[in-house]
Formats: sequence, C-alpha cells, structure tokens
Amino acid sequence: MNLVTEEKRRYTSNIQKGGALIQECRTLLLEWSPREPLEQFAERVISQNLLGKISRRRVRDIISRIFKRRFDSDKTPGAAAAKMIVEAGVAPEVLNKMFYYHAALADDLLYDFASSFLCQRHSGGGYQVTVHETDDFLLELERRGQVDHHWTPIVRTKVARGLLAACRDFNLLEGRATKVFAPISLPMEVFVYVAYYLKEKVAAASRITEHRDWSLFLLDHASVDRMFLSAHQEGWLKYHAAGRVVRIDWLFGDVTEAAHAIAQRSHSHA
Repeated sequence: MNLVTEEKRRYTSNIQKGGALIQECRTLLLEWSPREPLEQFAERVISQNLLGKISRRRVRDIISRIFKRRFDSDKTPGAAAAKMIVEAGVAPEVLNKMFYYHAALADDLLYDFASSFLCQRHSGGGYQVTVHETDDFLLELERRGQVDHHWTPIVRTKVARGLLAACRDFNLLEGRATKVFAPISLPMEVFVYVAYYLKEKVAAASRITEHRDWSLFLLDHASVDRMFLSAHQEGWLKYHAAGRVVRIDWLFGDVTEAAHAIAQRSHSHA
C-alpha cells in the first residue's frame, strides 16, 4: 500500500460525522459573504433555518468543521470561486465533483484514501471496495501513528463506512451494501477549475499534468493529457506536449478568473 509519508499529514475521524453534505454546502455557499464573520453567519443560518430542522449544535458543527475547512481555508481554492460557479446553476455533476475536490483537499484522510488506495485499486483492475478492506487501510494508518488518537474497532469501522459513503455520494463509487467503482467522469468545468488552482500552487507545467490531485478523480496520465488537449480545443487554455516537454499557456490569471469564465459559459448555455 503506497501511503503518504509526509509528517504533517494527520488523519481524523471527521468523515464519519460530515460525509459529502453536498446540498448543505450548496446552501451555505449561496448564503456566504466574505464580509460576514463566521460566527454571525452561523447565527443567521440558525435563525433563518437555512439548513432545515436540525439542532443549533449540528449547524455550528457543519459550519465550523465542514464548511469552513472546505471553503474558507488556504488548503482549498476558497469560497469566492466556488460560489460563482454554484450561482451560475451548473449541472449537478459539476457541483458534485467541485465539492468533492474541496472536501478531499480539506481532509487528509479522504484525499489519501481516494488518491492512493482507490486509485491503485482502480488502476489495478479492481471493481469493488469493501468495508473490511477500508478498515485495513485505516488500521495501517494507525500503526504508522498518523491518526489523531487511538480508534476503537467500532470507531474505525464507522470511519470506514463514512469514507465509502462519501465516495459514493461524490460519485466515485456506487452501490449501497457493495461499493463498486462508478464510471470515471470529470466534467470539463471541474477539470479547468482544478488546473487553474494547480497553476497557483505549482510552477512547472509538467508538474501540473503529473500532479497527484488528478488521482483523486482516478485519472491516469494519459487521461489527464487527453483532457488538457480537450481544454485546449475548447478555449480554456493552450496546451502543447512533445514527449515529456509540456507547455501550458494560461488564458486566465487565477482560479477565480477561471471560475468567472466557467460561470459565464454556464449562463450562456442555459
């Protein structure tokens, strides 16, 4: 099992409480404003019953432990870019995969489970993933001393089920009792969103095309290359590759400008 060895990566059990929360995050993004303090935002969400009939404690938990980490953190593209795309009324699959990207960047456990375990299983020809196998993956993390604290077998199984449920909700897996791989699908809008975010993090074009983030979507290098060519043809960027020599000419300055272009195209196609 090829696990990440970076010392700063830590794994928590948050996924068992959070999950995908796609509709909740959509609602919160539509209401979010960079000028409103988070505590005030939470109070407004509670007073206006924006997340439905759930407890005040649960609302605060979702905002502080899920929404803030996924959309108000230097580990992700941020809320402003994502909000523009949500407001444009993009297709559910675009929303789903964009939210998945934010969730994976914000949660080391989800990121490494998908980009290491799932990606390797998929590329090796596997077709299903069991709770027992996921439990073994978590047990190995614990043996390496990388979990936040000791997990009992019951907690570890809950976390395993939470991981699999989140991956199902984000359309990486499908099925209820037995989880099998869903057909690989990455909308061009999300590909462009990820590419422009990586542009801000990584200087060399070759490092962008080979970046581990693409493994989150179970894409191999050939698939990434094909998507860059499609993005070139659709006018999102200019891509040139000759062997291992890669050049990308960017048409937008950053991920926020790219998100604005994605939103504009979504409006024009509506």
